Amino acid sequence: MLYTILYISKARWAFEQEELFILLDQSRVWNDSHNLTGFLAYVEGTNDHGAQGRFIQILEGTEKEVTDIFANIKVDVRHHHISVIKRGPISKRKFDLWKMGYERITINGNPDLQTFFTMDPEVLAAHGDINNNMLMQFMTSFYAKGD
Repeated sequence: MLYTILYISKARWAFEQEELFILLDQSRVWNDSHNLTGFLAYVEGTNDHGAQGRFIQILEGTEKEVTDIFANIKVDVRHHHISVIKRGPISKRKFDLWKMGYERITINGNPDLQTFFTMDPEVLAAHGDINNNMLMQFMTSFYAKGD
């Protein structure tokens, strides 16, 4: 049975592009050897406290593989305040051709994105179905474009 986890978290620091590429390379190697697929978005912006970043990731695979890697993700020091938006069985993969798709997104100048991504992750998780649908549409839009 296929399984998925969609989560959002706060980056502990503002990531440079090179750091993200290293993370992406590591993820793709791991995912390839464990038959996982998915997408990682790094959302960056600034507020009164300076630069900030969020990770949004969706993982797909067997329940064991997804939950095993998510256990490692939860203790990764690069982020905190991890909130699961969706978790559970799926009938098919949405990112079947991507070992790990990736997009770096800047929210400055886009009020709709800024409002959504500056919310507290626990608030996002508490409104499960609404935010799950919004995030899924957001994430799959990159796959539809073939980026």
